[in-house]
Amino acid sequence: MWIEPKEVLASGQFWRTEKVLKNFVYQSRKGRGTAGLYGVLVDTYDSVQNKKPPPYRILYKEDGKDTYFVLALCMTDTEAGQNWNWLETEILPKVGQFESPSETTEFICGKISSIVANRESQAELNNSDCSESTQYVAAKRKFLNLFNIPKDEKLVSYYSCTYWPGKLPSQGWLYLTVNNLYFHSIILGKETKEIKDMIGRL
Repeated sequence: MWIEPKEVLASGQFWRTEKVLKNFVYQSRKGRGTAGLYGVLVDTYDSVQNKKPPPYRILYKEDGKDTYFVLALCMTDTEAGQNWNWLETEILPKVGQFESPSETTEFICGKISSIVANRESQAELNNSDCSESTQYVAAKRKFLNLFNIPKDEKLVSYYSCTYWPGKLPSQGWLYLTVNNLYFHSIILGKETKEIKDMIGRL
């Protein structure tokens, strides 16, 4: 499953690299589900750390950096293989179009963030009315805190969207109120905030 890209320091001593394609790495968890001392060691380590990561993951490494971005965590090799094939056909042909490694990283992480946001939006639509109400309250609280606006500003709706002000897109959230449009995103620590006055545009 694609996840919000998360930076990690190294590829990990308990991971086995199965495939490498340019800057992408496909790994499986060493010893998971196997008999023997190494399997016991890995299971013990995961128990002590109070975590049990999925047995497959896909990483991306920016040229010139020692850190990796975790893009996907999968429970089966079938799911991981499907994600890997998608990277090969949809992402890899485009990564050579950018002028710098940081632009490539921003594009890849933005693309994965978009998939995650769309999946979360679809899940919200499939939830019950009660769950949607809870989601709305949480979104409104986040919106008010982000933009530091009066609490009487009514949030009408909110959507996952992509804002493309320059060379690269920013994946984030669009908040619609009675008077304004607000956009917010954070990608690789870079925050973007935009406010558009809808009344003045009518």
